[in-house]
Amino acid sequence: MKICMFVRSLPPHAVGGLEYHTQKLTEGLARCGQEISIITTAHPEGKEYEKVNGVDIYYCPKSKPGRYSFNWWKESVKTFETLHQQKNFDLVHSQSGGAYYFLRRGLNKKYNLPVVVTLHGTSFNEIRTKLKIPFDLRSKISLLKNIYTYLFWDRFYLRAADMVIATSDQQLELIKKFYPVKAENLSLVYNGIDTDLFRPEKTSDIKKGDEFIILAVARLKKEKGIQNIIRALPELLKKISRVKLLIIGEGEYQPELQRLAEKLSVADKVSFLGLVPYNQLPEYYNLADIFVNPTIRENGYDLTIISAMACGSLYQGRKAGTLGDFGAFSFYPTKNLGADGDAGAIFVRQKKYYEKLKMLRNYGQSSRYYAKIPGGVNSRLDEIQAAILSLKLRYLDRWNKIKYKLALTYQEKIRQLNLPLQYQKISPEVIPAYHLFVVRLLDRKRDELRNYLKQQGIETLIHYPVAANKQPAFASYHSKKLPVTEQLVKDIVSLPFHQYITEKDIEYLFRTLKNFFTGRF
Repeated sequence: MKICMFVRSLPPHAVGGLEYHTQKLTEGLARCGQEISIITTAHPEGKEYEKVNGVDIYYCPKSKPGRYSFNWWKESVKTFETLHQQKNFDLVHSQSGGAYYFLRRGLNKKYNLPVVVTLHGTSFNEIRTKLKIPFDLRSKISLLKNIYTYLFWDRFYLRAADMVIATSDQQLELIKKFYPVKAENLSLVYNGIDTDLFRPEKTSDIKKGDEFIILAVARLKKEKGIQNIIRALPELLKKISRVKLLIIGEGEYQPELQRLAEKLSVADKVSFLGLVPYNQLPEYYNLADIFVNPTIRENGYDLTIISAMACGSLYQGRKAGTLGDFGAFSFYPTKNLGADGDAGAIFVRQKKYYEKLKMLRNYGQSSRYYAKIPGGVNSRLDEIQAAILSLKLRYLDRWNKIKYKLALTYQEKIRQLNLPLQYQKISPEVIPAYHLFVVRLLDRKRDELRNYLKQQGIETLIHYPVAANKQPAFASYHSKKLPVTEQLVKDIVSLPFHQYITEKDIEYLFRTLKNFFTGRF
C-alpha cells in the first residue's frame, strides 16, 4: 500500500508525542512493506528531501518549520499532487490537522482517496485547558484562536475524514460528544512506545551522589504545569533536602520557569536539560526516583507517562498503598519486601487514624499501662525485623524492576512458543510490582502439568486453591455462585518467579513447558 502522510512537525522540528508517534508509526509501516511518504513543514536546516529508515520525507521549504501557515497549506497540497502523479497513493493519513487544506480543497474526492485522521489533541481540549489558566493578553488571543479553530476547522476536517482515530478513552468520548463524527467512522488506537528501548533494566551512569531525582519531561509551555512542581519545591526541600528536579524539554515558557526558580531560591535544585535524543530518554526515566506529569492539558495521557511506567518509574509519584485513606502491607518473608519472620505495616493518611492505630497495636494504650480504647492487641513490630526491613527497603525498587523485566520475559516466551497459557493483563495506568507470575491453563490440564514439572525438578504452587466464597470461614456464602472465580482456582498455577532466577533456569523452565504441551516426554 502507498500511503501519504501529512504532519506539521517531526523530530528535526521538535521533541514531542506527535513527532515520535509519527516517526515510529511510519518506520514500522515501512518495515512491514508499505511505501510511506511524509509531507511536512520546512526543515530547520533547509533540507527538501531525505529518506530515513525506509520512509520518504518531503519538506515544504517556503513554510515555517513545525508550524501551520498559509504557505504550508498551499505548498503541502502542491507537493501532494506532484507526488501522486508519480506514486499513485492508495491512502492519505493526517496527523491531527495536517491534511486540513487537502480536505478543504476536496482532493480526497477528486482523486477518490480515503483519508484517516489520527488526533493528538483537539481545539476543544485547548479551550478547556486555557479556561483553567489565569488570563493574560496572550492567553486571551490564543483562546479566541482555539474557539475559531474548533468551530470552523476541526469540525470540518473531522466530518470530511473517512476514519478518525482517537488515542485515548477520554478523547474518544469527547469526540463523540462535541464533534460531528459518525460512530462507524470513529476508532480507538492507543499511542505506544518502543518497549525494547523503554525497559527497567537499562541503567544510567548519569546520577551523581545521593540525590533524590524528580523527573519531568514536557514541552515548556504554561499549560504543561511545570511551574507547579517548582512552586512545590521549597516545601518539599524542608522534608527531603537532597531533592533535584530535572526538566527535559524546551519551549517559550522556559525563561519564566527559570525566573520562578530564582525567585523561590531553588535554582540550584532545578536543572533544565533541554532536548534529549529519544534513544537517551530511558536513561533519565531509569535514573529518576519519581516521574511527575503536572500537565493542566485535557488531552488524555501523555506518552511520557507510558515511557516512565515502562521504565518502572512512578506516575504522579504514587505507589500502591498510598492511593486511599489506608494501605496494608504484609512483610511475610516471601513477599517483595519480606522480613525474617511475620511482620506487616499500615499506611494511613489522616493523623487521627494514625494515633488510633498506634494504640490498637499496643493493647489500646495511649501511654504505658493506660488502656484508652477497647480492641487493642499486642502487634508491635520487633526492632530486629524493622532493622532488616529498613535495610532491604533500599533494594526494593531494584528488585521490583528485575521482576518486572522477568515478567516481560515470561510473557514473551509464552507468545513465542505459542503456549496455551493466559497471563494477567495489566491496565495501562499502572506499573506493577510483580510478586507472583500466575498463569491459567486453557486446556484444563493443570494437575498433569504440575506433576510433570515436579518430575523435572520444577516446583509450582497454586495461589489459591479454594475460592473465598467456598472457604469454611464463610459458610454463609457457600450458596453464592461465583462461576469465574470458581473456574479460575481450578485452572491457575504459579510458575517459579523471583529476582534471583537465572537465564539458564528460564530456558529450562520454558523448554520443559514446551515439551509438555507438544507431548515430547
